[in-house]
Amino acid sequence: MASWNKFHANDQNAIYFSETDLQRYRTRFFPPEAEESHVLYDGDPATVIRNLKGLR
Repeated sequence: MASWNKFHANDQNAIYFSETDLQRYRTRFFPPEAEESHVLYDGDPATVIRNLKGLR
């Protein structure tokens, strides 16, 4: 089991993804184009929140 999945049972906000789920959904992902706004997640939720507030 991947290390990020091992905590899903103890975190009500976590979602468990099996390897099969990840393989299936990865084909639906399209990286943002250069002109599209996007956030590079650095592991700090504050980065995402700051960027979302900037979109208002």
